[in-house]
Amino acid sequence: MAPPSFLRAAARCWESAGHFDRAAERFARADAWADAGRCWALAGRPVESANAYARAGEPIDEARQWLASPWPERALRPYRQALEKRLPTSTEVEALLGLGEIGLASSRAFDVASESGQSSEALRALARLASARGRPDLAARAWDQAIGSNPAVAGEVFGVWERAARWNRSLVWKRPPTGAAGWPSREFRDVRLELVWEEGFGRQMGYGNRALSWSEDGRRFAAFRYEDTLIQCDLTGREVRRYLVQINARSVAFIPRSDSVLVGCSDGRLVRVDPSGENYEVCELRTPRAVWSVEFSPTGDRLSISGVTRPGAIVQVWSWTPQGPGQLLWEEKTFEGTTNPCCAWSSDGRALAWYPGPWSDDRANNDLWLFHEEHARCLSSGHENGISGTAFSPDGLQLVTASDDRTLSLRDALTGDAITPFWTCAQRLNTVTLHPQVAAIATGGTEEFHEGYERPSKLYLLRLCRNEPVHVEVLQERATATAVNSVAFSPDGQYLLMSTSDRLSLFRVHLL
Repeated sequence: MAPPSFLRAAARCWESAGHFDRAAERFARADAWADAGRCWALAGRPVESANAYARAGEPIDEARQWLASPWPERALRPYRQALEKRLPTSTEVEALLGLGEIGLASSRAFDVASESGQSSEALRALARLASARGRPDLAARAWDQAIGSNPAVAGEVFGVWERAARWNRSLVWKRPPTGAAGWPSREFRDVRLELVWEEGFGRQMGYGNRALSWSEDGRRFAAFRYEDTLIQCDLTGREVRRYLVQINARSVAFIPRSDSVLVGCSDGRLVRVDPSGENYEVCELRTPRAVWSVEFSPTGDRLSISGVTRPGAIVQVWSWTPQGPGQLLWEEKTFEGTTNPCCAWSSDGRALAWYPGPWSDDRANNDLWLFHEEHARCLSSGHENGISGTAFSPDGLQLVTASDDRTLSLRDALTGDAITPFWTCAQRLNTVTLHPQVAAIATGGTEEFHEGYERPSKLYLLRLCRNEPVHVEVLQERATATAVNSVAFSPDGQYLLMSTSDRLSLFRVHLL
């Protein structure tokens, strides 16, 4: 009999080829029942999938498959089993709905949301199942409150509603216009960072906006160390997984609705790494040279890949399905020298910003490409050197860029016009991120390249002041032992993840 590792490798190959039945059979022979259940579900065999999830001890997934089978009443038992465990609120809400306890489920979701002000995950679970069970009024109320408590989920909510409304014509809900979600949704005077966990890795961590990634639920994060190690951790830092993958990583992103990640490599490959540490190339996504940015849209149905071609840069946008990449939707290329091209999606997933470079020891003008519904426009960015980080504001109205020319820019996301004078600092900025609930910006970099990455640097926390004239002011500067390579707020804004040249740090964010 083949060793389990061989069976799992074969299963991955069959899965990547779209033969989910054969993949599931090999996962089952390797006792990887959760993976077998996933593949049988993709193959349209809910009964086999439910039985596999039952053997894996995952009652919620088992119940979901029974609901899709000819015997939906069998979902009641695993839902009851799920409620006996300590569940996340969103899963508890789903279990209560699965048992028909709509009143109790809705009360639980709304109570938790009102207590914390940011438990949108429970509200989204409530809306999803309420819409499926003929309660459009409850679904609409849950969606409204989910966006109100966490504007960053607006894009995902819109996508779920649009997909559900195709088959449930009673699902009437007025989609709020862009920006109406109310960002910033909270007032604050200052920000305090509390160090939760930190670990030194002795070798340079990756840099740029996509060198760090948070899972959709904000419970896990991923980072990479150049050339050999992918790191995954939970919020406490107690569960730290290190995978020696030997893939020359340059960018990383969590795959939608999954604990697996997609890693962009220096040789143009894109590699999927699963929670078990197994990895394999997604062959259809290969690019000519280094992949500097891998970014999934907030709705999870598209993937953008940005890389270098020497000379020049390339950006591709692919459709994305639970089975993996679908069609290549569009592609754009430049033919000038470049390095570290980066891109970012707007919160509703309808706009993509791309900065292809170039970078130079001297001045080098940069272009901004804005893609709206597959229509491309090329604008002058105004920076005098390469752009290493970019991000949309959660309401999709502004675009922030961090540049090697030591400036930070705030732009109109529709026109690309500068809104404020450039903010200038002493660092060559590598990265930038915006808080999902308050008008706060985190950025950082290095004084100089090459040997400068090992020198003391700073993390900057800034406030975006929207009173006229719109401007950026410094809240605080936090000293670091080496260059700040990457920063990323968690989806709920409660944590800030930072990588410097030699360590990875997790901070709890206290809004004062």
